[in-house]
Amino acid sequence: MIALWRIGVAGALAVLAYFLSKPVMEALLAMLRARIGKGFQWIADVQRYMLLYLSWICFALLLILIAVNVLQLGDTADNAVSKTLYYFLAVPVVLGTFALRKVVANLIIRYLEWDRGSTDYDAKIFVVTEGVTFLCFVLIVVEIFYIFFVSNEMASFLLVEVLVCLEVIALCAGFTTLKNVATGLFLIFVEPFRTGSWCCLQQLCGFIEKVSLARTILRRYDGALVFIPNGIFADIHQTNGNAQDAQLHELVLQVHPATSIDKIHQLVDELTTIVPQYAMPEDYSMSTQSHTAFTRGSAEDSMATPPSTTQYGYENRSFASNNTEYMHRHNTLSGAESSTTYRVVLQAMYRVKVMVLVDRARFSSLEAAKTEINMSIIESLQRIGVVARQTVH
Repeated sequence: MIALWRIGVAGALAVLAYFLSKPVMEALLAMLRARIGKGFQWIADVQRYMLLYLSWICFALLLILIAVNVLQLGDTADNAVSKTLYYFLAVPVVLGTFALRKVVANLIIRYLEWDRGSTDYDAKIFVVTEGVTFLCFVLIVVEIFYIFFVSNEMASFLLVEVLVCLEVIALCAGFTTLKNVATGLFLIFVEPFRTGSWCCLQQLCGFIEKVSLARTILRRYDGALVFIPNGIFADIHQTNGNAQDAQLHELVLQVHPATSIDKIHQLVDELTTIVPQYAMPEDYSMSTQSHTAFTRGSAEDSMATPPSTTQYGYENRSFASNNTEYMHRHNTLSGAESSTTYRVVLQAMYRVKVMVLVDRARFSSLEAAKTEINMSIIESLQRIGVVARQTVH
């Protein structure tokens, strides 16, 4: 039989613990923040996200001490009061562990000096946040098993055999998801491309809108959004460029061998006159890579090199650097001045290549611009009477 004075003292101490646990914990964290907060900014996160749960943990521990030392109930697991208090302690511990994910995630982000306001780090921050959340979830599961099933014979079986079987089933059933996530981690941290990059995946081309853990959002040049599972990037070859590459329209016309040289002259002259109206202004500020790629590609075509699949973005080489004599003959043939936004060249025998950096401000989409350019070329071919077909570059 417990003495009445013990019950009274225990009740008074419990009331004091309830009302003082949160203010005391808040004062301790504020003192730590005032003294060392500049070097340890995570203390502010602890005070913001975990203060309530820490105060309840402190209150539960005080109740256990009161029950053991004042009421002398003992701390054995068979005692109903002690067991209830331990179960009560489990609630703030689990909730506090879940809140701990924000503190740890912010600590990692600050340590790596990632800017939350920049979209370049969105994917990386997402990966870190989700990874910390997963680890906290695993820790919560362990805490629940330890608190509620530590004395249960079924706990060992559930913790080992059942969880291992569930993990194996999850790995087998979610192989595609794991593949997408693994590829997503590669895309996020290695950064073969990033938000705003121009990417071609087989026949699908567009701008990278967002790279997430499981999928990548691609915005086509007509405005449509395409959601691509990241695992596809591991299976299918893709080429990457920049925004200026998306403005380049080029095609090769294979002229019939019976066409006379006069008609070829006339075709090149007329196309050189028509194409500039669709090209962007000469003084348009282009990026160095796109300008270099365009000039290099045109110079190589002027030298009648075979078609290739060389990507844009190599070293700078001007049209007049090594091919002055040939370009002089070409300009004499076409009657055109050298331009960095369009080109009409006799690429090879009976092969006329047209290259245009489209003025996107005039057209709703790149498809509309290509349609107008192709229609103008068809009209020129019909007007001159030249038989030609489009070939691969």
